[in-house]
Order: sequence, then C-alpha cells, then structure tokens
Amino acid sequence: MRNWIIVAAVLCIAPVAGAQDAPKEAPKEEPAPRHVNRISAAAQAAFDKFAALAYSPLKLGLKDLSGAVKMEMEAGPAGEGMKSRAGAMGKMDLVFAVVFKAPSDLKVELVDAPGKEEADKAGKGMGARMMKGMGEGMGVAVKRILHSTLEGYVPASDTEFDADVRVDNGVSTILITTYLKGVEVSREEMTLDVNGLPSVMITTPKAGAAAPAPGPGPGGRGRAMGTADGKSTVKFAYAKEGDLFRLEKMTMDGTGGVMEAKLDYADAGNFKVVRSWEVAPASGPFKFGFKFSEMIVNGKVVNLPAEAPATETKPEGKDAPKPGEGMGGDKGGKKDE
Repeated sequence: MRNWIIVAAVLCIAPVAGAQDAPKEAPKEEPAPRHVNRISAAAQAAFDKFAALAYSPLKLGLKDLSGAVKMEMEAGPAGEGMKSRAGAMGKMDLVFAVVFKAPSDLKVELVDAPGKEEADKAGKGMGARMMKGMGEGMGVAVKRILHSTLEGYVPASDTEFDADVRVDNGVSTILITTYLKGVEVSREEMTLDVNGLPSVMITTPKAGAAAPAPGPGPGGRGRAMGTADGKSTVKFAYAKEGDLFRLEKMTMDGTGGVMEAKLDYADAGNFKVVRSWEVAPASGPFKFGFKFSEMIVNGKVVNLPAEAPATETKPEGKDAPKPGEGMGGDKGGKKDE
C-alpha cells in the first residue's frame, strides 16, 4: 500500500519577537522568476494537431460537472493469499466530491471513509495518518484520470516548459523540458502514433527537483510515480468516437509496478464523460475501482444506469430473485452507488 499513499507535510515557521523588540514589517517576498517558454513551430503544430483529434467534452459544450466518486478496493492479481486482509481492507471504501468548471478548474476532496470521523477527531495515530495518506494519494489518482479525459494531454496554461520535435524513421516525438518557478524539474518524451496522438510518454525527473502538481499535459501532469531509476512511462490507447479519438486505456509503469486503467463513459447530452475506471496493478495484491455514484453536468442530473450482471445465467426455483429484487431492484441487492 505504501506505493499508493502520498503523504504531504507543510511546515510553517514564524519568527518570534522578544518583549523589547519593536514590531517590524515583514520583508516583501519577491515572486520567483518564471521561465520563458520556448516552443518550436513543429512542437506547437503537434500540440494543435492532437488537441484537435482528441475527444474532449469541453469541445462539445461541457461547462461544469459535479458529483461523487466512490473508490472500492478488492484483491488483485497477486492477492490470492491475502483475501482475508483484502476483505478487511475492502471496508476502506473512499468517497470523493468532484467539482469541475471549464476550462480547467478541477477540485477533488475526500468526503467519506470508514473511520474518517474518528480519525478526524483524534487527528493522530497510525489510523489517522493512513486515512490522510490514502485520501490524498487516491485523490491525486482521481484528479489525474479526470483531467486526462476532460482536457486531454495538452499543455496547461500555467506550465513552464520548452518543447521541440524529433523525427526518427518517420516517428515523431515531442521533447519537453519542464520548469517550476524557473528551475528545471523534468524531461519528457511524448511519442506520437500514426494519427498524431500521444502513444507513449516517458518522464525523467531531474534529481533533487521539486515535483510539479498533477494534471494533464507536460510538466509531470498525469505521470505515474517513477521507478527505481526515476523514470515513469504512460502508454495510451484510444477508441474512435466519430471523427475524434477518445481515451480508453492508460498503462502506467512506476513505483507501484505496471498498472492499467480501463475507462468507461456515460452519455451526458451531446457528449460523453468518464463514468468509471478500474486500476489493476499487474503484480499487486489489490485492484481499485472508481465510479461516479452521482453526476450533474451543466446543471442536469446524468442518468447512471445500473451495470449489467457479470453473468447471463439466471437462477431458477426457490433461489430465483422475486420481482423488484436483485441487481438494480428496490430491495435484496445493491443499487448502483
């Protein structure tokens, strides 16, 4: 679980004045110099091309989105010997509130979890720290996926970066150097497929550099946590949606091993928005499912139908469910949450 938990610590140190000291005005802190972006014409053309090709609800009228995302955890590919532990930790379902306003204002906040109230009251101890770390780490994961599906892998307006294009045997790769407050933090290679869409993105952070905030596009946005050599790799797969290409799967290779995220979408009027996704480490003990239990888009409630049963086999006789019971019914089974 450590590879999935991100712990953020903020230290505030204030000077203490002596009793005889006269109050002094705090010196004004000069803003850090911002890097002046250098983007070649070829790189800008490549960004513009895949931005035009990528499916984005923003292009089709998305103005705002809000709702609740529930995360559920269960035993994964390597969890056969940990079912008892997975069963206990399966109660660690988390619920996040999501608020998005076009073009790029996205907020994700942990609002519910087993033991959250007790952990909030105590504010200390292993349980509280684990809850805090789990919420922050998974909140970042939710934000990455939502950013990628709503905005795509395009440069954010506040990103500091240089970009150029390298062509090898007809394959184009966008070379990106990212900065934070004028200081280099990472280098990225974004290889494009035959359509001009990102197919593979390899990020190498600069040793000792601060990590940029997560999000889409260059600058560490959307990248997996690095492997032992510091690199992280994301591979993208798409589904055709009319003349556009909708992100369907992301395969991430980082400290948590190889992880695959498969995405499912819901109709929201004139466009589709991501409804659920599953992240399954190739060799990890647990897999994680994320699903919108409620969603409001442009002021209207989105219909989120119950998922179909996993099997078409219908029970017969005395074990058969009565009308109104079972999957999606009013009683006897779980509704879509």
